[in-house]
Amino acid sequence: MTAHSGEKCCYEHRSGAIPYIPFPGGVQTHLNAGDGVAYILPILHWGSNYSTKMRRTIHGGFSTFTQYQNQNYIKYLSTAAQEIFERWIQRSEQMITHTESVLRATIEKDVDAYHAGLEKLHPGRGEKGKMLSTVYLSKIAKRIYDCKGPDFDKLPQETRDSTVRSHPITLQWGLPLVDRFSFEEARSLWDRFKPVDDRIQSGVEAAAPGYENRPSRYHFNEMPTDFSVQDFTTSWRQSM
Repeated sequence: MTAHSGEKCCYEHRSGAIPYIPFPGGVQTHLNAGDGVAYILPILHWGSNYSTKMRRTIHGGFSTFTQYQNQNYIKYLSTAAQEIFERWIQRSEQMITHTESVLRATIEKDVDAYHAGLEKLHPGRGEKGKMLSTVYLSKIAKRIYDCKGPDFDKLPQETRDSTVRSHPITLQWGLPLVDRFSFEEARSLWDRFKPVDDRIQSGVEAAAPGYENRPSRYHFNEMPTDFSVQDFTTSWRQSM
């Protein structure tokens, strides 16, 4: 799905033979002032405006859990508001714990605990949804490994920033989660998830739709077609 206001919205073809073509299957939404569009996170999306008129937009997100880096202001709120924030904070802490539990199930090669953990993180998801959750967790495993590794200070600044940055919608909890693992655990965790990471990459760098200036080896909007959650848990038998 795409959300944009001009027909020029396009993407760089992987082959390079056709530099710009419309995104296959894209849905264009025409938004006037005051309009809005709602979509789910996994859908490829972006907004663009090709006119010379300045147009301010608000891009917000909703999640059943979040994370508040700064909580100093909460004590100045009403009692009722403080209680609401406390419930939200407790829910987020619970989600961090659920995330830790499913990662530890991976380290311990406990298949049943892994599936139980996925259900706690994203209740009712089917096989495709569980695979998406597994991809999210592979990203977390890589960040934990990078952050705990001895060469963290040698990584590019952008990589270091993304490692500690939080993004609760995709279960990225930053340091509050990273600090729960030792380097040895992080290494085992990455060893388990590396087969997933390998399958969401291509052999060459390419520009993703809407991100032509940020080439990457990672497939931006494609999932592995020959690798399932069952294949992932089976691969633990070959890992150390």
